Formats: sequence, structure tokens, C-alpha cells
Amino acid sequence: MTTTEQSATAESTHTDPVRGNSTPNRYWTTANIGEAAPAVMTPLCWSLWGPGNELAVRGTWHRFGMLGPDEVYVDPDQNNRLTGIFYGRQAMNIEPIRRYVDRFPGITADEFELGLAGALHPDADPFTPLTDAQQALVAEVVERVRDTHSQRLADMVRDQNEWWRREVLHREDAGDPRARLTEAFDRFVWSIGIHNETRLLIVAAMSSIYRLAAATDMLDIVPALTAAFGDVAELSMGADLWALANDELDMATFVERHGYHGENEGNPAGRSWRENPDLLASTIAALRSRNATEHPERRAEGAVKKQRAAVAEFEATLTDEQRIELAAALDDTATAVRETELGKASFLTAIDGFRAAARDLGDQMVRDGRLADRDDVFFLDMDEIAQDTGASVTDLVAFRSARAAEYRGYRLPTTFVGMPEPLTVNSARAQVGDVISGVGASAATHEGAVRIIHRAEDEDALEPGDVLVCESTDPSWTPLFMLAAAVVIDIGSVGSHGAIIARELGLPAVINTGDGSGRLRDGDRVLVDGAKGTVTVLAINEAG
Repeated sequence: MTTTEQSATAESTHTDPVRGNSTPNRYWTTANIGEAAPAVMTPLCWSLWGPGNELAVRGTWHRFGMLGPDEVYVDPDQNNRLTGIFYGRQAMNIEPIRRYVDRFPGITADEFELGLAGALHPDADPFTPLTDAQQALVAEVVERVRDTHSQRLADMVRDQNEWWRREVLHREDAGDPRARLTEAFDRFVWSIGIHNETRLLIVAAMSSIYRLAAATDMLDIVPALTAAFGDVAELSMGADLWALANDELDMATFVERHGYHGENEGNPAGRSWRENPDLLASTIAALRSRNATEHPERRAEGAVKKQRAAVAEFEATLTDEQRIELAAALDDTATAVRETELGKASFLTAIDGFRAAARDLGDQMVRDGRLADRDDVFFLDMDEIAQDTGASVTDLVAFRSARAAEYRGYRLPTTFVGMPEPLTVNSARAQVGDVISGVGASAATHEGAVRIIHRAEDEDALEPGDVLVCESTDPSWTPLFMLAAAVVIDIGSVGSHGAIIARELGLPAVINTGDGSGRLRDGDRVLVDGAKGTVTVLAINEAG
């Protein structure tokens, strides 16, 4: 049989759970969700994120009164789900999300989509508005959820941390890995469900700030008003890493606090610091050479002072009633920003527990002679693991592994209708004078040299003044933000992790550029304008 014939046979006999499909009229976006798990997903990764996130979000919306109990399920057709997958990468199904979000008090579907994708699609279907009685009922339910949200989040964070340390970090008896996969899945649904409550609350709070700014014709000041609130959880991780680099904290203690973070941490197939602390080596070495003024807490203090000055400037233009409304909106936003990072950390502990169970199962299958490598288990999905017949999976793993390698050469458009045409990773080289546009996520400017980072653990550290340019970020990238003078990110929104941490550290940031990391090269000199959302190429590195 020829190679072509073998390939055709594999296509006809093996399924590919991460290729996905779309009807011609479906509108999708990779903005924001692409940040959660930026690497190409394997079938086991998608078994967690696909059904898990669907159940979590629908459960959240049910608690808010936006969905009925019979609407909390996972449809077998991803065209009817809130998220789908194409060539190994997630995308959000905008139309059903708009339909349900439009029921949430204090925010319209257009406002939510603008905050998520940075633009509105032109052919949005009209919605049937809720009656006044229905709106009043939803508003009442939302207030009840809001009243208990912070306490439920705090309880969940504490429980997740205790479980992770007991059952993942310090577990001595491996136990049944299939049962542990199921428990980690359930914990993921629980934690990301409460996290999604926070996401809705932050969008509603931000909408109030935007409306006040629009009423006074001062929309340009909004980024400064929401720039930095302080006490964000990821900055405590940054402070601990600084202490680790300066021999003020030992590695065991650092891993005890933050070991669920790591390489591609949103993908179960990634590596956590719990598994390999050496992933931090290059960042630790770079931090040792930095001045004390660059300590994350010092930088955060400076950013908070600027935010308070912007609030004072804006308050001077408002009436007494408007000032009261602004104070409430800013308090709600500050709380939601802090809780966003807490919720994200909690679902990452669940992912790390899922990761640990999967690798233990992989070890079992290697011992049984069914897999060549423990990580081959990630090319199976949860159903295949649960219904294991003991048959050989070698050919299936080889087929899906080859597909994953192919997908790593693709990226998806930020928005698309129907099946996307995958784009190659290589983009047209930026030239002097080119302006790469995105969304202004942190209002400041910086001129510096580009440093393209593909992995948070890349060996070559950022130099002082460098502009960090990357496809996406997650909390494990926080140490690199501590080394950067500005950030430019392909994927995300103003409410995503990269944007939040950039604002808290006072870094100029442009996010959602689409292909900035493909068009720029190491050593290019750029001007990053975090207010305008632009990256202007001042000089190119001819050797890049």
C-alpha cells in the first residue's frame, strides 16, 4: 500500500475530534477564548474544555436566570454550542452568546461583543426582547447571585487549593487515574462556572463606566480609570518569583503556592512548574540582574497612583449623583478584576489535577504495551478512555499526532463565518512606517526593541526596555511581564489576563493584533501606543 493510500485509509477509519465543523452562516471569534488555551488542543484537552466549559457557562447563566434548567446540557453539534473547535483551536459561537447575554441586566449584546471581539459583526440576528416582567425577574435573580458571589468564590478557591495540594502536589497513592480524571473534570466545571459569573459582573460594571464617560464626552479616559486597582493575585506570584530569584524564598515553597502554573498551562498536555521547576530557570536568572525599582509591587504602586489621579480628574467633571455612580462602578470593577484572577487560578488547579491523572494513566498504558509514550494518552478523548476495550490505539494515536503537527502550522482568523480557511503562521514582514493595529489595553506609550516570545520558558530573557510580542498569554507569563517595558499580544481583549496584568504593572499594551507576532521580528524598533491601540514600526532588524 502506498503512503497516499495509507493516508486515505486513516482518514476514513479514524476520527479527529479537534477539527470541528461549522454551518455556513455561523459567526465565530477566537478573541479572548484563544488566550485560555493557546496551544493546539489534543482530543483529551478538548474533552475537558469543550463539554466542561459548555456545562460551566450554561450553569452560570441558569443561576443568573438567563437560561432554563432544560438548557444546561452539551449539544452533540458544536454549531449549537457556545464554543467550538477548528484545527485544534477554540472559537466562540457569537450568535447564541449574544442572545443570552442580552438578557443580562445592565449590558447589551452589542456591548458584550465589543468588549469580547473588539468589533460587531454586520449581520447579527434580531432578538426577541424579554417582557418587563421577565426583565424584572432576571434582575432579581442576578442580585441574589451577586450578593453571594464573593463568598462562594472564596469558598471555592480555598477548597480547590486544599484539594490540589492534597491530591495532586503531595499525593503518594496514585489511585485510579480514570476516577481522578472525572473528579478533576467536575472541579473544572465548578470553578470555571463561578469564574464566568465574575466575567459577567466585570462586563456589567465596565459598561456603567463607559456610559458615564460617554455622557461627558470623555471616552478616552476610560482606560486610565480602569488601569490598575492593586491586590491582583498574579502579582503576588510575581513578588514570590522575585523573592525566589533573590534567595529570599525557596523553590519548594514557591511550588507549594504556584506550582499549578506552567508551560501552556490552560492545556492539560502542557507542563506545570509542579512537574518541572526548571522551566523557571531563565526568568529567575534574568530577575537577579534587575533593579529593585522594577519589583512588581513597586511598579504596581506607581500604576495605582496614576489610576487614582485619572479618577480625580474625571470626578471634577461630574455631578454629585454621577460621582456616586462612578464610585460604585469602580468598586464593582476592582472587585471583579481581582476575582477574575482568583477564579482563573482555581480552574488552573483543576486542569493540573486533570493533567496529573492523564499522565498517570499514560504510564499505565505504556506498562501495558498499549502506548509508546505516556503523553500519547492526550490523543484519546474521555469517551475513548471510559469505554476502553483494550484494543490497540497505536494507529489512532499516530494519525492524530500527525494532525496536531499539521495544525501547529496554522492559525485561525480573529473572526470568521462558517468553516474558517486556516492561515499559515508566517505573515507578511512588517516594514518601516507600517502600523499594526489592535485594541489599546493599557494607556501609555513606549519605544523599544521587539522580542518575540513563543513560549514563556524561552531561554533568551528579555533585556531592559524590550517590547514583549507574543501570540497569547496566560498567568505563567506574568514573570515575563515583570521583565518587559511594553507588551503586544495577538489574541485577547481588554478583559483578558494579558491586559489586566499590563494595566496593573503600568505597561503600555496593545492586544488583539491578530498577527503582530508574525509580522514583527526580534530587534525591530517599534512605538507601542496603548491608548490608540497601535504599534508603529520605526526600524527593522535586517538580520531578523
